[in-house]
Amino acid sequence: MVNSSNIYVDKEFISADWQQAIARRTGNRIWTLTRDNQIKELI
Repeated sequence: MVNSSNIYVDKEFISADWQQAIARRTGNRIWTLTRDNQIKELI
């Protein structure tokens, strides 16, 4: 298992809640890159 790492992904389909849970459990920081023309979904 990978711990205390920066992980970069190219899609923003990973929720902020999930990212925070992973950070608490493993110490990994997940970075999602967004496009300039990407529309944020409001839920």
